[in-house]
Amino acid sequence: MIIVGIDPGQNGGIVWLQDGVIIRSCKMPVAQSYSKLRLDPGPCRLLAHADHAVLEMISARPGQDSRSGAQQNRLFGGIEAMAWAYLDPNVHPVQPSQWKRGLGMLAGK
Repeated sequence: MIIVGIDPGQNGGIVWLQDGVIIRSCKMPVAQSYSKLRLDPGPCRLLAHADHAVLEMISARPGQDSRSGAQQNRLFGGIEAMAWAYLDPNVHPVQPSQWKRGLGMLAGK
């Protein structure tokens, strides 16, 4: 079984795990389009080879301006749409605190 973990932030990434072993990883595939960042769908097509996806949910950060929030939402919407298109109904949205607690990570790390 292949499980994909997705951190949808501009500095996030995607990891593919098979039986708990990392078989592929990449930074979040973003491309500049005029003055905006957008999702580069190329690497995202590999989601089709997974069985499940765990998608980290996003939220506004204190002090984040509206432009940064809009870019964050654009990237999240793109990867979320690709995940649901390839893996519906096997997309599992989680809050950052859920997966960090599951891995025994401290808050803020």
